[in-house]
Amino acid sequence: ITSNMAQQSKEDAQTAAICRRVQYASGVVFSTFLAGHLVNLFAAHLGPLGYDGLLIVLRKFYHHRLVEPIILGSIAAHMASSTWLFVQRAKTMGGTLPYVKNAASKFSLSTLTGLSLHRITGWGLAAAIVGHVGATRGLVIKFPEWLADFSFLSYSFHMLPQFFYPYYIALAAAGLYHMSYGLLRPPIDAGTRPSAAVASLRSASYSLPFRVAMGVGAVACVSSVLALAGWYFPTPVHTFSKWDVYYRMLFS
Repeated sequence: ITSNMAQQSKEDAQTAAICRRVQYASGVVFSTFLAGHLVNLFAAHLGPLGYDGLLIVLRKFYHHRLVEPIILGSIAAHMASSTWLFVQRAKTMGGTLPYVKNAASKFSLSTLTGLSLHRITGWGLAAAIVGHVGATRGLVIKFPEWLADFSFLSYSFHMLPQFFYPYYIALAAAGLYHMSYGLLRPPIDAGTRPSAAVASLRSASYSLPFRVAMGVGAVACVSSVLALAGWYFPTPVHTFSKWDVYYRMLFS
């Protein structure tokens, strides 16, 4: 029995090492898509023409018939590997529910670590991405000639501001942090010494410049959402009638 347990533990460790590599590699691939989205979000400060112009350019990349399956596959691989690693951590606490309860009971902003915030934002993004992709890609499928552009987002604030203001701010800030922290944390196999480059990257993830950059980025996310909501530019109300049709269909 002891021999079997040792063998199972060894196999779990090997699987965990593979999952961490898959998690990181898939995160790097998906970050190309996420970084493009964030740059496009920040371009909202240029107004509707600047935002929509960059959106059209970026979509030629990530909606390409060869690129889109790779991006979607990276999302699936990232979520699958992350879920497996979560389940393995939960086993040490007697199961998923006890693990979550224990983490929730100890949660405090004063003791929140970079890794904990990375995991929290990851699960938040996983919960949001299904609806987000469904709404935007559903639009393309139903109305191929319509583009989920500046006016599409502006209308969402007009329709349901109490939901979409916090939603888009949280989505953008979580995406920025999760991507940035994750890229700075390449995996290290147990019992091995990381290279100087890996050690330097990982140390940067808890440095003061990183924290300042994330703070500035969060402010930029908020400001960009305000730009989309029409705080800096006239709201394109002349387009709202068509978006009203789509949202009514979506939520009917």
